[in-house]
Amino acid sequence: MVSEGTYEVSANGKIRRSGTGRILKPALRGGRGTPTYPFVVLCFNGKRLNRFVHRLVAEAFIPNPDNKPEVNHKDKDPENNAVSNLEWVTREENIEHSLKYHVLTDPKGTIHRFKNITKFCVLHGLHAGHIHEVLTGKRNRHKVWRV
Repeated sequence: MVSEGTYEVSANGKIRRSGTGRILKPALRGGRGTPTYPFVVLCFNGKRLNRFVHRLVAEAFIPNPDNKPEVNHKDKDPENNAVSNLEWVTREENIEHSLKYHVLTDPKGTIHRFKNITKFCVLHGLHAGHIHEVLTGKRNRHKVWRV
């Protein structure tokens, strides 16, 4: 755990209030067709501040000598905030990483990573056009598959 005064951050993404030892329960923020990222509400001097968990972990544990502005989830799972899964990147690097492969979650919650939409859809009996719309945010889900 790394302490930032009132709060402590663990290498696996847990945020704890120092005084009480209470682990904060993250909420999720994201929109239609965009990933949902866990965030916590921190209070400093009576002011509430929403902070993404992945950013808190990166700031606490990962050096950023090049002052890169964004934090990337290496496995593309926005809820996996372990320090080993995070890295500092530029906006361009983050976009390039997101284009390397597609990620969808099936109805059972299993995450699938793939490069070829057509082959993936044939394998799982899905409509390629609808899956493309899910991946680009034009559609929320297809047959319960989602981003």
